[in-house]
Amino acid sequence: MNKLINAVKNTILRYKTILVAYLIGIILYITCVIVIPGFGIGSHFKVLVLEICILGILSLGQTLVIISGGIDLSIAGNLTCTAVLFTYLSGGKNGNVWFIILIVLIVSSAAGLINGLGIAYFKIPPLIMTLGMNSVLIGFVLVLLGGQTGGYSPPILSQTIMGSNRGIPGAAIIFIIITIFITFLLSKTTIGRKLYFVGSNENIADFSGIKSKNIKVLTYILGGLFTGIGGIILVGRLGQSYLGMGDSYTFPTVIAVVLGGASIMGGSGNFLGTIAGTIIFIMLKGFLSALGLTLPIQQIINGFILVVAVILMPRSKR
Repeated sequence: MNKLINAVKNTILRYKTILVAYLIGIILYITCVIVIPGFGIGSHFKVLVLEICILGILSLGQTLVIISGGIDLSIAGNLTCTAVLFTYLSGGKNGNVWFIILIVLIVSSAAGLINGLGIAYFKIPPLIMTLGMNSVLIGFVLVLLGGQTGGYSPPILSQTIMGSNRGIPGAAIIFIIITIFITFLLSKTTIGRKLYFVGSNENIADFSGIKSKNIKVLTYILGGLFTGIGGIILVGRLGQSYLGMGDSYTFPTVIAVVLGGASIMGGSGNFLGTIAGTIIFIMLKGFLSALGLTLPIQQIINGFILVVAVILMPRSKR
């Protein structure tokens, strides 16, 4: 009995940051349900689930990158590029949809690959490299649109992502699958252990025989892949693509990762924590909107939350 109690105590102490994050998320959800009529029921609850899935998938990719000691600020451009390219190639029709999805995911992963190569092998700072890639991708979208406003999603994609009225949305299933896969990758494979090692101290990792450059490239490829998946899901949810549709997602991914207990300096992080951070952000966004606060005020509050989260981060992680 004592062993069980000690095991429970050790588990709580080990994951206390994540547990606190989930507790905050639950409290915010209950508060929103009480304050905002219809917040947690019916169609609005489904909207919340979809928002959590989209931001969650994007944040999982950001988590990998931040654990490796980097950051990805090309999410907005990559997501917009993925969405616009998908609607452009599909023309809003169901034919060859799954093949087109494969093509655009290759493109989004290629953007991540270029980011990773520039950062790992050419020693370009992640901030500069990913911002530059973001600009390139937005420029590509402008050329592709040629003055148009965007495109429309094939009906089959929207039906798959949204699901039936009583069924589980396809976006939620994709989110669960990705979470299980990456959690296993980080906790049960040598790649995961090497990733944490590289994020903690890249030089020591190199001396230990770890090919840190390859690990970093892999994280950015996965980050690009997840951004592409998030972009496709967003297209299915909105039913269309448009210029700038990814602009509101880059900063929230960083907030979600930090709120989930990851160190912005690299070497630590947990996907379960990132999911908790995602829930907190979405609940807080809904609460602030219900209060009637304008988007600029919400952005000020989001920035304040990020700064406070970093300040409150344990010194060892900072």
